[in-house]
Amino acid sequence: AKMAHRDDERDFEEGVALGPFPNEEESLPTIPPPPYAATEGPRTDDDTGLALNPDYVVDVGKWYEEGMAVMREHYPMFVLLGVLSIVFQALWHVFVTASVVPPITGDVEVTTNTLLLAVLLSILVRIPSQICSTLFNAGMFVAAFTVMRGSMVELGTFFEGFTHHAWRLTKLATVMAVVIDAGTQLFIVPGLYLIVVLMFAVPLCVENPRLGTFKCMTLSIRMVHKKCCGMFLLFITFFAVVIVGFLFCVIGVFLAVPLTMCVIAAAYRDIFGLHAPRGLQISDDGPEST
Repeated sequence: AKMAHRDDERDFEEGVALGPFPNEEESLPTIPPPPYAATEGPRTDDDTGLALNPDYVVDVGKWYEEGMAVMREHYPMFVLLGVLSIVFQALWHVFVTASVVPPITGDVEVTTNTLLLAVLLSILVRIPSQICSTLFNAGMFVAAFTVMRGSMVELGTFFEGFTHHAWRLTKLATVMAVVIDAGTQLFIVPGLYLIVVLMFAVPLCVENPRLGTFKCMTLSIRMVHKKCCGMFLLFITFFAVVIVGFLFCVIGVFLAVPLTMCVIAAAYRDIFGLHAPRGLQISDDGPEST
């Protein structure tokens, strides 16, 4: 025992690596530090005052990796919001189908009035469903951005879509529902295009309260259209993730929805940047606490 003790002392003095201690844990960063717009130095948009990155690269794998890292931080709450969003939308569709749509028997003559009624019914279903999903998704975006900043996420953070941003998000969701539904009626393709290019309208709304409804939409369209093919590929992966989740006894959908929101948040972070958290002053040398 004394000889072993002397050997350990000699190894320590000579700097020999003895290996990790049994209870030692490595703290590996799972989420990269957020690129605050003022420190990264991309081109600044004079119209909105945001520091945009027009030359961004569509890196689907990187965005999924960062999105999953964000979701792991508070996955029970992310999943809960996904469940609530899907359930409320499903209940609304069931209510409309049972209460608004009359039972149709026999052949129905296709006239201008019936087509107009079909369009109005589609909008009637679309608007409340869009508002519901937007409010829940906004909470997931706020929570994801908070995690990326390294700030503390509280229970109320996930429901800020219903508290701090409710009226602005309701206006945005209503306009988006009408626009997307109108585009879908025009041979479907315009509707799919609008769904893709408007994917950043909601995070822009919650991250930049001074931007109006149409400004959030046009800015999202302008930045996504620059890399439309790559972003459409990202949208296809969202669809594939939801389908795979549905195949896993439907339960996987509740995981797929919040995951897609976290991935969009990671993409937003690279394209638009994040505002520095409160109490952080941005200088040329980097962020400093105040």
